[in-house]
Amino acid sequence: VGKSQDDACNPLFGVWTTSNKIDGPLAWERMALAMDAGQTQLATHLETYLPASQKPIAREWREVYRDPTRLKDLNRYRAWGNQAKPLVKTGMARLVRKNAAMALQLWPRYEWTFAFNADEKSVILKELAFVVGANYADNADYWLAQALQYETNTDLAPLAVRNSLRKKDWTRVRALLALVEESPTDEAEWRYWAARSTENVPAL
Repeated sequence: VGKSQDDACNPLFGVWTTSNKIDGPLAWERMALAMDAGQTQLATHLETYLPASQKPIAREWREVYRDPTRLKDLNRYRAWGNQAKPLVKTGMARLVRKNAAMALQLWPRYEWTFAFNADEKSVILKELAFVVGANYADNADYWLAQALQYETNTDLAPLAVRNSLRKKDWTRVRALLALVEESPTDEAEWRYWAARSTENVPAL
């Protein structure tokens, strides 16, 4: 888990440590969970269990958490190859909230450099799309479409609908409404916009 455990667990952790059962891969896995949860102090502690080759990445991971603009230097991370992917994921999620323009500029370069799988792309693109979509940026439609390629069952679809409504892009509204999961509280709203889009889009 990505958070500290109850003090009652300390005796067990002590035995585990002295038995040398906490190996590098296990420590790395928990450190990744800690970084995802913003628990940098726990991540610092877990670094002691990593092999020497991974400790520089662990330290840089925390630096990027504190200052995500460090992602400007792509070459700093290229040498680590795919080991740097979790670090990039953390950094992009924080950078888009600090400097969305920079994050949107850097992401295509990182996407091209690293072999991100569909799940990893989904996480990063959802962060990017949500911020630009919530701010109704001019390029929001593009980034929302990029994110929705990988994950449709999220709150991104309603956000994409609302961005298209602001532009009165009824064809796009009609297409996006098919991705919206209706809830009892929103059902009337989406039925209304479905009817409006039908009125404004010529029949095929």
